[in-house]
Amino acid sequence: MDQQLIAGVSSVALAFHLHATCGGHWCGVSQALGKGTTCDQPPLSESEITRLEEDLVKVRIQMFKKLSRVLVHCAFCTVLVLLVEIAWEPNAYSATLLALAILTYVIYHLVNSGRVEVTDRLLRPLCPVLNGIIMTALVASAYVSQTERDYMARFGLCSGGQILLGVVFGPRRTITLSIGYTTSFCWSMAVTYGWNAISPLFLLQQAFQAAIGIMVPGFVEFALRERIVASIRSKDSDSLIFGFRQMLKGICDGELLLDSQLRVFGNTACLQRLLATKKDFLGCPLQELIDGDDDVEKFEKFIAASLEEPGAERGESEKSAPRCLRVPLKSPAGRIVKVDVCHVLLPQLYGRKELHHLLSLTEDTESRQPEAMALKHAEAQLEVLRQVRGAYPASQSAGSVSSCETFIESFEELAEMTLVLNGSTELIDIEEAHFRFHRHSSEQKLGLGMPTLKRFARPLDWQGFSSFLRRYSRQVAKGKSPPEQSMNGITLRLPSDSRKHLFARQGSLSSPFVRNAPSDPVHLILALSDFRGERPQEIHPRLEGVDEHQSARSHRSRKSQERHPRFAGVDEVQSPQSLDTDETGNPGNARGSSESLGALPDQDLSPT
Repeated sequence: MDQQLIAGVSSVALAFHLHATCGGHWCGVSQALGKGTTCDQPPLSESEITRLEEDLVKVRIQMFKKLSRVLVHCAFCTVLVLLVEIAWEPNAYSATLLALAILTYVIYHLVNSGRVEVTDRLLRPLCPVLNGIIMTALVASAYVSQTERDYMARFGLCSGGQILLGVVFGPRRTITLSIGYTTSFCWSMAVTYGWNAISPLFLLQQAFQAAIGIMVPGFVEFALRERIVASIRSKDSDSLIFGFRQMLKGICDGELLLDSQLRVFGNTACLQRLLATKKDFLGCPLQELIDGDDDVEKFEKFIAASLEEPGAERGESEKSAPRCLRVPLKSPAGRIVKVDVCHVLLPQLYGRKELHHLLSLTEDTESRQPEAMALKHAEAQLEVLRQVRGAYPASQSAGSVSSCETFIESFEELAEMTLVLNGSTELIDIEEAHFRFHRHSSEQKLGLGMPTLKRFARPLDWQGFSSFLRRYSRQVAKGKSPPEQSMNGITLRLPSDSRKHLFARQGSLSSPFVRNAPSDPVHLILALSDFRGERPQEIHPRLEGVDEHQSARSHRSRKSQERHPRFAGVDEVQSPQSLDTDETGNPGNARGSSESLGALPDQDLSPT
């Protein structure tokens, strides 16, 4: 009756336990024993599964190498202890234990010394070999000594070895190995203490130990997979964000990252460049940089509208273009810059729960038209004053000019400027110009700064343009002496007006400089010509036998154009005649300056 009552109570308790723990509780156990992610995560793609398995193998190899550094000393101590035991009580079982200990020491020593390269192919057979050594030692220890103290010591060593190897090698064949360990423990216990020692309590202990041998490697495997998957997806996200932000630099004037409080977070070079200041805006609320309370309120509503979207609408908006708003920014100097702001939400950025905001900033070039018109008006006034300088007294003319030219700009990177002037003309024409620049610092400057080719190239053309130049530079750096390359049809921005472009129909790229050492910089020469636009050529009728008389002045002018072939046919004010630029101050370019100066025609320099 008592046994039936106990069986009934046990059955009811088992049914209640299974009902209470079914469902979500078993999901974690199945995921720990399987090879997937948690139930609430999206499934892995084929590429992610491949990368996951590769990273798991690398982690297992590192764990086994670090384990070998410790167990090689433990195996050596075991060899010494077994040598003492075989000296006291020599028998075949003691010799077997000693041979197993020496074999274990040799394996760990070869791995620790680096003589054997640890790979996944090596770890697969090592798992059953090392576990088989422990099982064999456990069975043999039952025949070596019948004392309870020695047997329990070997029993504890084998139990620890089972768990340790299970953690290192993972859940491979854990069920088979656990059955083998349970059989070995029961056999050794029966040989040592008799079959009466196999009690229900001992069987419960073996079942619990087998469960530990199965579950612990599974839990470790589960944790490793979760961390590796998170790392893989984090690297992919970082790569996408980096590429996206680099892309923004090519299609807009910059990008800005804000935290959940709309404070500037990360790099502030974009704001510094737009506002023409060196102030660090890190941690500064963006509302403080917006001019006008009404515009601040519009910007806050613009951000709040994106945050208040439901999940379904937000998913639909992700497929469309981002929101855009024109915002006036005010620099510390009081200058107003209008920018077009596009907004994108970045949830869980850098592992944080709060939202971040990514803004793309595009300056409104039309807002600078009044400044450009004022500058052009001042330049026009100066030109008028220069043309009529002889009609007024010298004191009035000088005073008028000085009132318009009171601002002096500093240009530290400009080391030398050489101009070839034509003193025979009324306004002293500049026929050639040579500028030599020298970089004083690698820091980004907001003023004039070191001139770069990217500043004058169009954003959409820069990627292919720079790739071609860098490939040519690599060939020069390797000493291959590549031939001169043709680069026709290059469009560059005008230095005076970034909205206007200059089109060069002909161009060539070469590197005639001699590099004395591999560490020397690679200098290239980009020569551009033919800046004339599309014009219909006028055909003048020519009478047979009648030639126009050429005066001496026209003859000298034609001779000057022949000696300056790059300037023949240039008749536009905005078309540059010649510009040689050396950004590094290479002494080889000083020869180009002297040649330009030496190309002056032998003309009478007296004023006409």
